Amino acid sequence: MVSSERCEHENLMGADAVAHSIDRLGINNATTSMGAIEVLAKEVKEGTEKLANCLDSIEAIAASLEPIGSALHRIADHLINESLKEKGEPGGR
Repeated sequence: MVSSERCEHENLMGADAVAHSIDRLGINNATTSMGAIEVLAKEVKEGTEKLANCLDSIEAIAASLEPIGSALHRIADHLINESLKEKGEPGGR
């Protein structure tokens, strides 16, 4: 069963649908449909910029972790080789 609110929302078109959605979100800075689109566009732009900044930070963190990962691999290889040497198994250097 489809709610009457959903049917009402589906009947809205274009800018009116955006205005209705913004009104439901409680963003009351838009007095016209075009104003609602401008408000929504600003929110999308700001959100996109925040995501881009987060991605830059994540890339910086990943780059700083690469040397640590390499060092851990070298340590693991060393420990494996030492263990193989102690056991007298092939592969120990």
